[in-house]
Amino acid sequence: MFSTKIRYTYAEYKSIVDAVMLQELGHPASAKWHVQLFSHPICFCIFMYKSITEGTCEFVFTADGFERVSNSGSTQMQWSNIGRVVDIKDAFLLIGATDGIAPLPKRCFSQEQISLIKSWAGGKLASEL
Repeated sequence: MFSTKIRYTYAEYKSIVDAVMLQELGHPASAKWHVQLFSHPICFCIFMYKSITEGTCEFVFTADGFERVSNSGSTQMQWSNIGRVVDIKDAFLLIGATDGIAPLPKRCFSQEQISLIKSWAGGKLASEL
């Protein structure tokens, strides 16, 4: 068991949104100037809203699952209820089996904790959405 507190930065948030857009739209579409032009103000507004409403998030991880506590409340999820754990360059994306994504910046974890997350994710660990 271990815990970490995460205060997301805009650069992390935008990087995660860009990674999801790349997976969903493909490189040519996500790299177009008009997609990038409109994604920045939209992402910034959503980031500011989430920063105010969520604040600092505390995650507690165990072999059974994780709990996330923020200003908006507490969420618990078992590893068995997670659809996928996507390992992207600077973060993990915990994707619920039915809905929701919990981004986890790797900067918040030691190498040992990263190894634990990967082992707990098991066969659900993927490099793509």
